[in-house]
Amino acid sequence: MTRPLPLIGISLWSAATAASPGSWQLQTQGHVELQNRSFTHQAKAPQDNDEQFSYALSPQLKAVSTDRQTRLTATAFYRNDQRDDCRTHWDIRELKLDRQSGATSLTAGVDRVFWGKAESQNLVDVINTSDSVEGVFTDEKLGQPMLRAQYALPDGNLELYYLPYSRKATFSGADGRLRTHPGIDGSKAQYTTSARQWTPGFALRWDTQNGDLETGVSAFHGLSRDPSFIALPEPGALGYAPVYGAISQLGLDAQYAGTATLYKLESIYRWRQLDLHLRERNYLAWTAGLEHTIGAVLLGTGDLGLILEYNRDSLGRASINALQNDLVVGARYSLNDSADTDALFTASLDQTYGSRLYAFKLGRRIGQATRLSLEAFVPKLDAPREFIHGYRADAVITTSLRHYW
Repeated sequence: MTRPLPLIGISLWSAATAASPGSWQLQTQGHVELQNRSFTHQAKAPQDNDEQFSYALSPQLKAVSTDRQTRLTATAFYRNDQRDDCRTHWDIRELKLDRQSGATSLTAGVDRVFWGKAESQNLVDVINTSDSVEGVFTDEKLGQPMLRAQYALPDGNLELYYLPYSRKATFSGADGRLRTHPGIDGSKAQYTTSARQWTPGFALRWDTQNGDLETGVSAFHGLSRDPSFIALPEPGALGYAPVYGAISQLGLDAQYAGTATLYKLESIYRWRQLDLHLRERNYLAWTAGLEHTIGAVLLGTGDLGLILEYNRDSLGRASINALQNDLVVGARYSLNDSADTDALFTASLDQTYGSRLYAFKLGRRIGQATRLSLEAFVPKLDAPREFIHGYRADAVITTSLRHYW
């Protein structure tokens, strides 16, 4: 079978040779990070540790043509974890060439794309696969090979995607924490399609803004980025393997900006998603809520945002989504000082299982190029039937020091 990936290389070369001759302007940047995880509860597995140290490196190179119409971007990521071999990994986050011609932009290579408006989860965000070992409900994504065409029209923007290859999600290993029990072996992924990871994907998105209302409509067909799981027949510390199936999805996201309140909505209808029982199901899911901002809080300089969202998934207990019937409340505080001090607290209150997920983030810049952050994750999971029940002893405080150049 002919692999589609060489087409990306051909497109990169064609776009590069189309640029105006002459020198390219080079820019380098990136960051290095030191991170420590401290777990506050005794582990459920004897090999698990209470401390987990790691470091990460992410360099980036940009080259811009003299006519400013062509840009080459390369971003790599590497993390080395002291305990978890599965968390020690590298990834090409971006390796793309963008070519601008009037109102049309073409992208070929590896890129990261974000869709969505909500705070607690982004249902419509289906292009990239989560780099799950980076954190709980992380926003970190693996790089996705793609060809993308973007058209700027008078009343909105249209994006078309061809995705020749699908990435496998990452999972903590047998010596790592923040995982289910038994754990998930991502290297033994299974597929319901004969082409496996080479099952092609297609997507489009139309977004527009009318005054204070932003709206996005999207469609996707390809391998689901949300796997189900199957028990492995051989004994071992990792007892599950992810199973990926082909799906189709329609998505809607919207945000309305009132005087001091943002109203947010994300909704999807998905066909043939594998549920936790490996059955193909059609379902509806949505997240709706608001964020109300109160200004001049704490010495008259800070802004306090109050968050309220509700998440609903029609698959219920069979859903692969942890937020299938959850009320999320939270508060975001920005001090608006020279050090960019900010904090975010959220609590997810499950209406089906009665579980609670508490999260807190605090960040502050040190000097001009270093940022210190602290994150706390505290799960209260008392229902053994809930799939994430294995996280119940993994309350953790994560401290990170990141330096940018």
